Amino acid sequence: MLKYQRVAQLLEKRIQHGDYAVKDIPPERQLAIQAGVSRITTRKAIQVLIDKRILVRRPNGQLEVNRRIGESSRRLQLAFLEPAFHSLYSDLWRVPVEMAADKLKASVRPVDFVHWDDPTILDTLSNFDGVFLLSVSEDLPAEVLNLLKRSPAPVVVFDQDLTEHGIPSVFISPPVLVQQLLDHLDSLGHRHIDCLNTQPREPVCIKRIEQWNLWRARHGYAGRLVDEPVQSYGFAWIQAYEVMGRLLDNHEFDATALFCTTQSVAIGAMRAMHERGIRVGTDVSVCAANDDGTSRYLCPSLTCVRIADITPHMTLCVEWMARGGENWIGPLLLRPTTDPLYLGETTGRRTVDG
Repeated sequence: MLKYQRVAQLLEKRIQHGDYAVKDIPPERQLAIQAGVSRITTRKAIQVLIDKRILVRRPNGQLEVNRRIGESSRRLQLAFLEPAFHSLYSDLWRVPVEMAADKLKASVRPVDFVHWDDPTILDTLSNFDGVFLLSVSEDLPAEVLNLLKRSPAPVVVFDQDLTEHGIPSVFISPPVLVQQLLDHLDSLGHRHIDCLNTQPREPVCIKRIEQWNLWRARHGYAGRLVDEPVQSYGFAWIQAYEVMGRLLDNHEFDATALFCTTQSVAIGAMRAMHERGIRVGTDVSVCAANDDGTSRYLCPSLTCVRIADITPHMTLCVEWMARGGENWIGPLLLRPTTDPLYLGETTGRRTVDG
């Protein structure tokens, strides 16, 4: 293979993977340095892609990806727009998206943003064929909602219900499933169930707390809300460990069961209990409103709202994006339909003394 052909192949691969969807293609000189070839070789490679109608050159000489190529000729480029910090929870969403996209020969580009005013959000909505959005913990501002509603690219949001605005919304663990989790504790004889939250007060966690409070009020049971959110980008399990340790040391925790808004919160709380000789699942029951795929492998295994297989939902979303956001099929709100609970070893029958 000649040098210019190798460079053309490299650029085409970058384009297929969305490398130039949210940033400009570098000038010829920079591309030549990156590829380790001369500018003449780079110019020949660029001309190959222009002849194939993959690239176009603006009047000012700047190169850009040709988004007017027919759909049958161009690989669909999708963005997974996520908060700029790694988490297992993010992977739970991204992997099914990538699996669904792969079936349709589409590319998924992870794109990080730091806050709702980050210009990356607008760039992403403007330069991809479809966008999957995983929210940050702060409330969605009205101006960002308007951006999503006017987005030239079809948008699907995760863990936030924007269906009233015509935006498809997907949940792995809908807050309403908290009711079934608490019903399980009730069946074990627990009448005093506290709620612990150390996650940032994001919409999903707020709704989970509301579900706990509604359930407790309807049954007339005792229960205390301990709501001490960590700062954004902090570690909820460390905060939960410290908060629960303080409550136990001050003899301020007397519930027979603890409902945690996330698995991370439960892990921190259980560690604090273990260090003080409290047997989780025997002396006190602990459960969580979500799972990151590891709950059954913890010791003891954690009772939680289990992960749902959302790959069929993601396939539906990718197919809709491939149609340019036209003709959505079915309800805009997508949520699990299978048995939602995983019953682990952290919940047991209320003891006589409890």
